[in-house]
Amino acid sequence: MERFHYRRTNQILVGVDEAGRGSLAGPVAIAAVYFPSRIFTGDIPTELVGLRDSKQLSPLQREQFYSEIKKYALFASVILISNRLIDKININRATEFGIICLARRLQKQYSDPPFFLVDGNYQLLKFKQAYDDWDIRSVVRGDQRIFSIAAASILAKVYRDRRMRSFAEIFPSYQFEQNKGYPTAAHRNEIKARGLSILHRHTYKIS
Repeated sequence: MERFHYRRTNQILVGVDEAGRGSLAGPVAIAAVYFPSRIFTGDIPTELVGLRDSKQLSPLQREQFYSEIKKYALFASVILISNRLIDKININRATEFGIICLARRLQKQYSDPPFFLVDGNYQLLKFKQAYDDWDIRSVVRGDQRIFSIAAASILAKVYRDRRMRSFAEIFPSYQFEQNKGYPTAAHRNEIKARGLSILHRHTYKIS
């Protein structure tokens, strides 16, 4: 996991990642994390050792790291973008909208332009137009390479999973507490039997 970026710049380093992009139902969650420079220039706190891409962690590990990230980060924020907005403007534009909303939150606390690292291969044209003095970069497989992005992946995943479990109480037949809205065989079969709920993304291909 790379930490060298802090030795290259004095800017605020913000890692950004999402969870739920490929889900058939529910929101997409986008998270941003900014750690103090001491996390990168010295030894990593014991509680953060082993932090990596959320997909490589168990649910229990993600929950544990979630709490520690919130404790050590100077800025740790998650935003949910609804399935309705995803259907209206598509997942890429909805994700970029969420990133811009997070940037606005960060700007309220820190006026200096940050170094913004976003997991994926996004062009982020509107974001770059709105924040043309920021250093903004997309990083392919950033959640596996950049510490702050990995932390953001955990925040987004845990926050969204919690929300999907709460939705399961409203829509019990779709078993969101298990599939989190992703296209498992059981979830697809339930959609075929019952149709789409108001929580589903109607523009997504089900089969």
